Amino acid sequence: MSGAATGIVQSREDRNRSPLALLIHALNQPLTGLQCSIELALAGRRPAEYYIRTLREGLDLLSRMRVLVEGLRELSEYQSLVRERVELRLDELIEQVAGELRPIADAKKVTLQVSTPERLLTFGCRSHLLSLLFRSVDAVLSLADQRSELKIEGSKTRDSMFFTISWSGSALPGHSPISAPAVSLIIAEAEWRQLGAGWKLMSDEERQRCEIRWPAVAFSAVEGTKES
Repeated sequence: MSGAATGIVQSREDRNRSPLALLIHALNQPLTGLQCSIELALAGRRPAEYYIRTLREGLDLLSRMRVLVEGLRELSEYQSLVRERVELRLDELIEQVAGELRPIADAKKVTLQVSTPERLLTFGCRSHLLSLLFRSVDAVLSLADQRSELKIEGSKTRDSMFFTISWSGSALPGHSPISAPAVSLIIAEAEWRQLGAGWKLMSDEERQRCEIRWPAVAFSAVEGTKES
């Protein structure tokens, strides 16, 4: 998928916005575009071809808006869920998700590499973290260029643990047009932050990099569980 298909790279202002603010900001562009095209169509008599073109452009804008509204709906719903709390190894979940997505990566000719040499022990809901990891990596895989390399690397320090996902391809756009994978990654950011994780997106001319980091007790602190 090319950068033109998903939008421009986020500006510094865009990166500082919350996931909710970013989606609302992205929604404003197609909404304004739709309003303007309708107002122009009603301004006076025009050839039939003009109205056909306006309707097609309006349907495209509505399609983009539906993606963003669905993202906003998901963003508002996940926070109310009640989840179990168990001890688990995040490195094992990363390996599991990579295994599930490797056939898709192979079909896209993307080399999926995983490096988690250390035990990343934490507390949380296994099914939720598995789903969140899957959403994060699946979204990045969709944004990655064909015949490129996607890396997932996990590690830890004395006070924190983290993993990074890096890829060659599109970064998150700051405004519309914005793709469904980009919206999915924005929602993933909100969920990681809700769990107490730090989230950082970085990019250079060739690769994008997403770093997710949290204190060793972040999940237990947020969910009310103490590490034994």
